[in-house]
Amino acid sequence: MSTIPATAWRADYSNGYVDYYPARSAAEAAAASAAQYPDTEIISLERMTVWGLLAESYGDEEWTTTLKGVVDTEHPRLPRQTCGHDWLVLAFTVGIDQTGRIVPEAIAHFRILQQRWAGLDSVRFDGGRVSLNANGAAPADLINVLESAMAGELVGPPIEDVRAELGLGRNTFVRVAVSELLDDGTDRWRVIEVPAEVIGEVDMEPDVVGKHLQGDWNSDVILLDPLPGFRVGCATFSQYSGVEADEARRGHWGCAHHLFRPAY
Repeated sequence: MSTIPATAWRADYSNGYVDYYPARSAAEAAAASAAQYPDTEIISLERMTVWGLLAESYGDEEWTTTLKGVVDTEHPRLPRQTCGHDWLVLAFTVGIDQTGRIVPEAIAHFRILQQRWAGLDSVRFDGGRVSLNANGAAPADLINVLESAMAGELVGPPIEDVRAELGLGRNTFVRVAVSELLDDGTDRWRVIEVPAEVIGEVDMEPDVVGKHLQGDWNSDVILLDPLPGFRVGCATFSQYSGVEADEARRGHWGCAHHLFRPAY
């Protein structure tokens, strides 16, 4: 039998205290409050909305800035100004980025939250992303999840399982081509095999590729085998990051489609 996940409840007390409880109903929240403060009168008990919890945790006007890049708030109006139909996208769960590249870490995050939050009406799992109804019930562990995501510590199914499923595991190798500079000043294309997991990784790919070459190279690293999130003949764009990386993918900077084409 499936159990609906707990949501966040706020209790206000006669002595001015405020506390929060994870609970599946008002009765369960009241029982938790009574156990915590048996001699203190509760003035009010309310289930927190997503927007309400974000505002109380990070500031009424500050939360959109604090959570920029984590919670997508690109809506015509902020949730507090709407009638309850705005959905906030958790950016770290979007499995395919704007350039069409598959993001294994985001897929793992999607699955983690699907396991934790499935059954809540305020949470949607569709379009390859997790989104929250800003005026719906806040998952009890929402703030912990956001803090973990910002710290890169969101735990769940091993990311390596997802990478292996996508053909990006440690034991999977792909061919890449680079134009190697020779001692006589000329260059030549070299085809080498590298672990799939290093493709596109700014801190790993150059070192791995460089170990296969005798000198420097004067081209981007070009992918020759199919790999989720990349196109054959495309550069891996490992030297770019942030907005520049997005521009590089859209503009196909350094790609060599005219030389290396998919074998259909």
